[in-house]
Amino acid sequence: MSLVDRAAAEPAAVLREAVAALASARGAERVAARLAACLAHVELGEPAPAARHARLALAAAERAGLSGLAGSVRLVRAWLAVDRGRPRAALAELDRARGLAGVELAKARCLRGAAYFALREPAAAELNAAVAGLADEPRWLANALIVRGADACYRGQAARGQADFAAAEGILAGLGMRERAAVCVHNQGFAALRSGDSVAALRLFDAAERAGADPLRHPEMLLDRAEALGPEEAAPVLRRAIVLLRAAGKERKLAEAMVALARCSLRGKEFGAAEGAAREAVELFRRQRRPGWAALARVLGLWAAIEGEGRRPGAAAVGPALLWATAGRVAGVCARAGWAAEADELRLVAGRAAVRGGREALGRRLFGQVRAAARWRARAELARGGEVLAVCRRGLRSGWDQELAEVGLGAALTSGDAATVLRWARRCRGDELAGPGVLEYFVHENRIWAGCQGRVHRLGEVAEVRREMAVLRLVGGSAERLERLLLPESGTGPIRVLAPVELAGVPWNGLPSLAGRAVSVLPPGWRPGEGGAGAPLWVAGPGLPGAVAEVRALHRRFGGRLLAGAQATVARTVRAVAGAGLVHVAAHGRQGGWLELADGRVRVAELLARAAGTVVLSACGAGRALGRGRGVVVASVLEVADSGTGAMMLALHERLRREPPAAALAAVQRVHGHRGFVCVGQAVSLPRRSRASSRTSSRLQ
Repeated sequence: MSLVDRAAAEPAAVLREAVAALASARGAERVAARLAACLAHVELGEPAPAARHARLALAAAERAGLSGLAGSVRLVRAWLAVDRGRPRAALAELDRARGLAGVELAKARCLRGAAYFALREPAAAELNAAVAGLADEPRWLANALIVRGADACYRGQAARGQADFAAAEGILAGLGMRERAAVCVHNQGFAALRSGDSVAALRLFDAAERAGADPLRHPEMLLDRAEALGPEEAAPVLRRAIVLLRAAGKERKLAEAMVALARCSLRGKEFGAAEGAAREAVELFRRQRRPGWAALARVLGLWAAIEGEGRRPGAAAVGPALLWATAGRVAGVCARAGWAAEADELRLVAGRAAVRGGREALGRRLFGQVRAAARWRARAELARGGEVLAVCRRGLRSGWDQELAEVGLGAALTSGDAATVLRWARRCRGDELAGPGVLEYFVHENRIWAGCQGRVHRLGEVAEVRREMAVLRLVGGSAERLERLLLPESGTGPIRVLAPVELAGVPWNGLPSLAGRAVSVLPPGWRPGEGGAGAPLWVAGPGLPGAVAEVRALHRRFGGRLLAGAQATVARTVRAVAGAGLVHVAAHGRQGGWLELADGRVRVAELLARAAGTVVLSACGAGRALGRGRGVVVASVLEVADSGTGAMMLALHERLRREPPAAALAAVQRVHGHRGFVCVGQAVSLPRRSRASSRTSSRLQ
């Protein structure tokens, strides 16, 4: 087997042999040695020396008059250019490659399709031809399938993309190329993300890393992971990706990572960070001659600047006026480049700011330029008084728009009628759940509100609540101040809390007024459980002697299946969860919603997606990672002591056999403490809003 053929499997050894051969090799042998060194550097994640060897290989081939070899070297140089985010350079190399035929021509079509895909130009014809012509070149066939799969995902055909990625994985696994096959598993996660299933996407991303896909060598993987996460989790992932992409010289993906960071910072209301990331992205896109992407980055930067200026204390109307006037022109360029939704968002933000700043004519002109799905929001901004709610209702009948529902909620709050406010809060939440003993929270413009017993209460700001929760997590102490920020008069007896994502991590059972009461917490979109019929599953992660003792005691008392020590692997646990009637995991909880198992980490979301029955997570902070889900989960939002928790858990499972989970948890907390545990979800649906409750109304509190 030649050095070139061995480069992928043995890069370090091939690099040593190739460098040694260069001392005496001439002609075709010298070109082959340079190519082998180039490919070895690629496998080792070293793009700069790989490009140098490819350049020297081309020079050697041309000096020796080896036109066929020169064409092959140009294919490698085109591949390197695509990999480093320089598709125009790749196309130039392919245009210079002469005399290609057969398999070499099919390889060139694969690379041309990859370059077109990177430029967001039609690539399907080239990629289909490449797949058809590479049947006898399995490695190249896998490459063509990967690019074709990515192209299909971006064109809205995620299922076709998934099929191509799976086919490429099979080819690469058959060739013994373990890491490349693992990257194809990651790509299948990308297809799941494009189809809207972020839980499945994260599960596949995790599986890819366990199988050997290394983000240090493929930092673009981190961009996909960040897209599947919320703003708080995504920001550090994006910053890590930016560092790695910059070090690898992948400027094209670096610019796109800057756009992703700007978007993420906008969602998290970090307007200064968003503006800085967008500014750097604009410069990168200009250098790369990508005017459409540069227009998108400018829109995000202006959006951040306008939003940030509006929140700056004492901001004057003179400075921002230039931003408002510029917004219409920049939005027009962005829309023509294919980013219509982002352009409309900028027009809305700038129009709203202009109206508030006394430039009503400019604001109306910007609202008039809004089109497509955001048109109803523009009409609502132009409406006055009670007409705003009517416009919002008409717009929502024509199609769901979360932001339009939020505009309606703001208008309802201005009206001061509690029944109207609660109707719009439920509309924004996406359900009509209500009834006695229900505390309905919602957030509007960073202020927390709560509906209870037909009244609406204005509570603390989100930032205040988050600061207080951070203090509780770090230093402990009383939750009295958190209660003052969060809790209106809520009566006595069992209570159901409908909590938005901004309140994830609140230790509801630790609030003094709720201590000892049966509290069920329902995040947005949480569904009733189906109820598992299998035996219980008891899992203990490593490094916690108390956790092992805890699950062994539970297993002895209640039977079922036990996974502890080396048996508690990620794969074994994930498979066992699917068939269990009850799941109990005692393990280290890690930031970002991870649980530590014997051979690595597993996401809480992955376990919950597979669980059918009640889940108990005896792990630090696991309750802070509960987003959308189903059934019932008992978990702690605070730290969990390794010692002393076992007795509480034994008592909890005794009661779970005869009581509803929220009542069982409250009863054991009265005896054992551990107020950081909360009960999320419930086995049956809440009642829908009744006609009687819809007539109950009062002014806002």
